Amino acid sequence: MDVAGSSHSPSAAAGAALPDRSDPGFVLCMARSGSTLLRFLLDAHPELACPPETSLPALCGQLSVVWSLIEGAPLATERGTAPPQVPDTAVAGIRRMLDEMTGSYLARRRKQMFCDKSLGSAQFADLLTQIYPGARFLCLYRHPMDVIRSGLDACPWGLTGYG
Repeated sequence: MDVAGSSHSPSAAAGAALPDRSDPGFVLCMARSGSTLLRFLLDAHPELACPPETSLPALCGQLSVVWSLIEGAPLATERGTAPPQVPDTAVAGIRRMLDEMTGSYLARRRKQMFCDKSLGSAQFADLLTQIYPGARFLCLYRHPMDVIRSGLDACPWGLTGYG
């Protein structure tokens, strides 16, 4: 399937469902895994916008906790994690807010699809699938020894900050 989703693409002709462009993609990655290079490659696509780290998944987690608290829904047993069951009103509200923010960004960039590459997104993947049932996830892996080497190269006095 071509990214534009034209009806004459091979997979469209085979009856495959076209992706819902309103549901974003998320890169699940660790620091020093090559995610910044991947972000530049994704953002270079004419229809895909992948901004620098936004922390949108963590924001979704925070909003789901506050909204669930206000709605009286049960909270997670560990502080700071998304509730086990996020109320439908919270899911809908969070989606509206994210759609407005990302929609504005997409319009300015003249792109069709949003992709988020924020560190720590994996812990919010379940919540993200509640907010965006059609979300796509790209898991980026790098050998641990290469991650350590990259960290030491970036910060030779210890693995702190971005190092």
